[in-house]
Amino acid sequence: MSMIITLIAVILGLGVAGSVIFFAIKSHLEKTKKISAMVSDKEVIEIARQNGGEISAVLLCEKTDLSLDEAQTKINSLLMSGIIHQKWDWSDWSGSKHRYVLKDATKNYNSIEGKKGKAITDADVISVAVQSKGKITPAALCLKLNISIDEAKKKLDELYKKEIFEIDVTETGTITYYLSDKDLLNT
Repeated sequence: MSMIITLIAVILGLGVAGSVIFFAIKSHLEKTKKISAMVSDKEVIEIARQNGGEISAVLLCEKTDLSLDEAQTKINSLLMSGIIHQKWDWSDWSGSKHRYVLKDATKNYNSIEGKKGKAITDADVISVAVQSKGKITPAALCLKLNISIDEAKKKLDELYKKEIFEIDVTETGTITYYLSDKDLLNT
């Protein structure tokens, strides 16, 4: 009998814990959505570009109306989506100096300035994919052509429907687009 009571207690405990986790995730997603409405990914990328490819929560606060907590949430969102990565400062072992860098920060960001305000062509997208050995993600296209994530995803989906790209989802859930015409990689 005590075993049944224990089992019921465990099930009820998991139910409460599951509810707590569900509401915590829901709250976080609502907060992230609100912050994204205040400051777009494209705006953060532009701020980072103006700062040599680096971004911090403090810099984001200075350049936007976000609080420090909101700026850190935005940076964490970009970190999780793969647009930025954390660069360790080995001179500071306390961990208090957090440096975040755009994934392609070593590239010359001025080379894509010409794309600002212009319509992105199919050739632009295919060219970026060829330079990336036939595969591209929306985040990478966003950075390379200086367009929004939504625009990058839309353009890649259009080309997928035209059978220019194939889609694969990695084990981590990243959607990757692969060029169908492998002969382009040999040119």
